[in-house]
Amino acid sequence: MNIEIISVGKIKEPFVLDGIRHYKKYLSKFAKLAFTHVNPEKPPKNASKSDIQNLKEKESDKLLSKVKESHVIALSPEGQRVTSESFSRLIKDIQIYKGSKVTFVIGGSHGLSDRLKRNCDNVLSLSSLTFPHQLTALILTEQLFRAFKIMNNEPYHK
Repeated sequence: MNIEIISVGKIKEPFVLDGIRHYKKYLSKFAKLAFTHVNPEKPPKNASKSDIQNLKEKESDKLLSKVKESHVIALSPEGQRVTSESFSRLIKDIQIYKGSKVTFVIGGSHGLSDRLKRNCDNVLSLSSLTFPHQLTALILTEQLFRAFKIMNNEPYHK
């Protein structure tokens, strides 16, 4: 399976990169994982709600321009909450019925536009908490590894 994670902003914190490398190494037994980023938009000083909405639309356009043919999943705090087991079933179903490519989209500090979320195949929440994009990518990478371990009935520490 090919998995791509597209985010607004680069992943540059050393501790996050180390964590991603750790899980990516173990995940490589099951899937190929790639990361792509787009540059964030800079909000104007004293940004209005309209300014923020325009910023989210621009960032969402950038994200969508990077998406290739695949099953697209947006990550958003208001998305559907799933357990690790149901996430594993979703990944397995995508792999079996939708093809071998899935793309995860992670927004910037202001989130994703409603339009982008409506155009995705799924909108999931990793937590009710809000995380910066870098931590979201790390948590997602760990959950992908966990999903494949569950899918293959392999043990994973709790």
